[in-house]
Amino acid sequence: MLSRVKLRWAMLIITLQFSFIFLGQCKTNETSVLSQAKKFRQKLNAVNLLMENDFDHGKDIWASTNTECYNQIKILRSANASKETWAQQMLQASSTNTSRFYKINRIDEFKSYYECSSISTKKNDLEIGGRYCKHDLDINVNTGSFIYVTEFTSCYPTGCSENDIENVWKKLETNFTLSQTHNAFEVHGSSICKSTENGFKNLGVIIAVVILIVLICFLLLSTICDVYIRIIKKDGNIKNNYLRILKEFSLYTNSLRILSTKAPQGNLPVISGLRFMSMCWVILQHSYTYYLKYITNPNDIYPWLHSYDSLHFLISGFAVDTFFVLSGFLMSYIFLNQMSKNQKFNPLQYYFHRYIRLTPAVGAILLLTIFIFPLINLGPVWHQSIEEQKNHCSKIWWPMLLYVSNYVETEHVYCQNHLWYLPVEMQLFWISPLILYPLAKKPKIGLVILALCFIVSIITPAVISAINKYSNGLLLGFNQNILDAGINFFMVPYNRAGPWLMGILLGYILVHKKDQIKKTFMVLAWILAVLALGFSFFSYRFYQSKIDLDYNENYFICWEIFYSGFSHHIWGLCVCCIIYVCSFGYGGIVNKFLSLPIFLPLGKISYSVYVIHATILDMIFSSNRVDYYFTNFDIVSKYFSMVIWSLIAGFIFCLLFETPFLVLEKILRGKLTNVPSVQNGVSHVSKSSSTSTDLELKSQSHDDNFHNFVYKVISATNFLNNNCFD
Repeated sequence: MLSRVKLRWAMLIITLQFSFIFLGQCKTNETSVLSQAKKFRQKLNAVNLLMENDFDHGKDIWASTNTECYNQIKILRSANASKETWAQQMLQASSTNTSRFYKINRIDEFKSYYECSSISTKKNDLEIGGRYCKHDLDINVNTGSFIYVTEFTSCYPTGCSENDIENVWKKLETNFTLSQTHNAFEVHGSSICKSTENGFKNLGVIIAVVILIVLICFLLLSTICDVYIRIIKKDGNIKNNYLRILKEFSLYTNSLRILSTKAPQGNLPVISGLRFMSMCWVILQHSYTYYLKYITNPNDIYPWLHSYDSLHFLISGFAVDTFFVLSGFLMSYIFLNQMSKNQKFNPLQYYFHRYIRLTPAVGAILLLTIFIFPLINLGPVWHQSIEEQKNHCSKIWWPMLLYVSNYVETEHVYCQNHLWYLPVEMQLFWISPLILYPLAKKPKIGLVILALCFIVSIITPAVISAINKYSNGLLLGFNQNILDAGINFFMVPYNRAGPWLMGILLGYILVHKKDQIKKTFMVLAWILAVLALGFSFFSYRFYQSKIDLDYNENYFICWEIFYSGFSHHIWGLCVCCIIYVCSFGYGGIVNKFLSLPIFLPLGKISYSVYVIHATILDMIFSSNRVDYYFTNFDIVSKYFSMVIWSLIAGFIFCLLFETPFLVLEKILRGKLTNVPSVQNGVSHVSKSSSTSTDLELKSQSHDDNFHNFVYKVISATNFLNNNCFD
């Protein structure tokens, strides 16, 4: 990331572009705007600067670079004067029009990328190639009200390192400075350059590749062993313990288990349906996010964002609140159920299970992002994206593995930033015994603690929102306040605790209030669910009508306080009511849909899909050589293919990086304790344990509906505990 760049021409160019594109009030001819913007970028381009007649100025610019770089620059200038093909090719690959905020020609961008990368010549015993770089200018207009982004490309000799290019930009910063009268504009420059080194010479890449090869070979060996046993030992009787353990890692067997639509006896399928549908909603939001970066008609975005057509995108953040509800509910029900049977609480086992459940997949995606994905050549857009990811992830990998990335190294939170959910959920999990243990031992005290936490979860985000003027219209604008809110407000536990606490309360009700179930409660639950859903959907219309590009001036504090304090809780109420009525057979068509057998295998891979889907979307959208003309129908039609590709990748990711560690945990826990064993994300209770539990439940209640529900949860919670974001 480079230092700030202040440029003398910014006022005229940015004013024209900003007015023309977003306000629609400027009558300047588009060709004129693009022409001036092209000249603007050419002034910024350090390579073109050297080709000007005044070489002394360019010479000063490059004086701080290393000797090899400086020598190659002089050769480039001389070759250009002689009109040598390779030198002119290097210049032609620079200053391509790639700004996101007026018509893009991504074909030219790909052409520049491959044109620059293909340069290879030898001059004066020096091997000279092309290093492709893409530069961003983030221009903060009028003290933070809006951020305008323009881009351009450059092709440098390979003798110039990224540090050399950074030093050149620092020189440009000195030479191109805004006057005091233009101090309302603040320009931040950054550059990403394609590495010219052989990736397989990097020690980290070698280690990562070796790890992947060893893991894949081990899984293939397990699969061969499994198939051999199936053929030779048709009765399945295996005396060798090592073979029996080895076959548990089989890709074949684990694939069959994942893809099976046969629900375990007593399974609660509505949870799998909720989890998968919420996962699809998350993919929808991210599909829009990537798609809108690569469109040719950005002036159509603003009216779309303020119409009913965009509400499904704007409120998609509630999908994460569904996961928090499921997390709190499953955790509460399992914990309270076990404690009611006088089982001892083992904190070490409690935290170890959670860590080993989530971390292997996170570690795998970090390993792939830092070392493997940069080796894939999908063109300039993918190159820029994955290099940015790599740079961020190489700084924040350890806070991510410790689940503190929302508080530590937050400037690098954009490393796989969709994973922000995991540290928040883990931090809530850390404090959960402070609520659950009193609920189990002293319910009255536990309920008081839960009520206090619930009140705090309403007041805290409301107050912080008011003090900092954070708006919940997160997707309706793009400025520094929104960026700050995204990191400091929306990705922290206190702002997301409400739905999680409601899930805990639901678990408590279903364990301790089973005798108070009445049909009246079911009707009331449906009414609350419908009202909560209606509020969550239509309340966002306020932001669409009140917020514009400079929405800080229209900040409505009373509404923001209310929405910050209650919106997540209201959505959590909706989800809790749906789980409640479906669990007792009053869900009707909603329960039938969410209980479809297809959701069972899809639910098993949801966590892996969640981890890998953003990279898949990035690959697909950034590798396309033609940009899109934005329509709602176009993105929705593309969305379904995004879901399919994400599911395929998630299935493979689950087999490689999730199920082996779940099997390993099952083996470790089987030796250490008598807890139910885990197989591929499914916890299996032993026959004796299952029978005992069943008889115990039968003696507890004569209410058939409640008995059926509790029996379902006993089987389902262990299954869901290892497949949900709990």
